[in-house]
Amino acid sequence: MEELYYSTNPRLFLHGGYGSKLSLVSITLSSLLMSQVLSDAPFVNLYIGYFKTIGYTGSDIPEWLALASMSTIAGNLMPLGAASNIIIMEYLELKYRTNLSFKESVKAGALVTLINTLIYYPFLLLISL
Repeated sequence: MEELYYSTNPRLFLHGGYGSKLSLVSITLSSLLMSQVLSDAPFVNLYIGYFKTIGYTGSDIPEWLALASMSTIAGNLMPLGAASNIIIMEYLELKYRTNLSFKESVKAGALVTLINTLIYYPFLLLISL
């Protein structure tokens, strides 16, 4: 029977232990969710600092690509996910006197984000082998 290994080391937690792909799951989920709260660029700036703290280097390519790709597509999920969404919504309102509701934006954004995630994630798993 395989012995379970628990550690308080954040790098092991992020990776889910040695040989696990939990790191990509963690990066994907945190990028998709936290980019909605902080917007994509500020989130990435903070997460880069976190990556450095837990020991990521330039050789951790899949993890860096996960952060880049998932935080980028996270901007599509909700209006606050990226500053460009707000700019476009304001432009529509000012120039064309039309509103894109939060609900309409999330409905379209969720579909785009889901499709992109389903494309990117298998690629990230593949390059992490």
